[in-house]
Amino acid sequence: NPLARMVKLRQMCSGHIRDDSGTVHRLKCAKPAALEEFLEGWDKKLVIFAEFEESITDICRVLDKHKITYVTLDGRQRDKQIWKKFQKDRELQVIVCQYRSAATGIDLFAADTMLFYEPTLSSQIFEQACDRIHRPGQREKCSYILFETAKTVEVKIWDALMRHRDFNENELHAFVEEVRKT
Repeated sequence: NPLARMVKLRQMCSGHIRDDSGTVHRLKCAKPAALEEFLEGWDKKLVIFAEFEESITDICRVLDKHKITYVTLDGRQRDKQIWKKFQKDRELQVIVCQYRSAATGIDLFAADTMLFYEPTLSSQIFEQACDRIHRPGQREKCSYILFETAKTVEVKIWDALMRHRDFNENELHAFVEEVRKT
């Protein structure tokens, strides 16, 4: 199944894979260390987007380790208005968002920097997520940081998103063929 294959490839890029029984297996991944390095000396508000619950858990571990105050807005968060707290509370430094929970309908302009821990497949969702900080009320230039695992499907996904295109089954097949040839 191409969709299942794509999900597994994307999960692997972020250091985990969920098997058919639902068990999560951890893999070696540089993203948590890259996030730690990025956060060294960070002193302003930040929005982080991720797709997978395991990735959000990994991000929160790094934030806890650095004693950075944060909230999450994902499918597990009961308070869907938590973003308003992030907007108003100067002590809250980071909001960790799942695409499907936070890409539309909220304002996060208290931050001017957004970090994408992993890509979504939809260019529309990606552009909507970017717009959360690029809103009326924003006074600073907005910055967007993309984490990508080199030489993986993530490179191709980010490339498609930068061209305002969805990453689809045809692009996945092209990626798989490219890998087979190397």
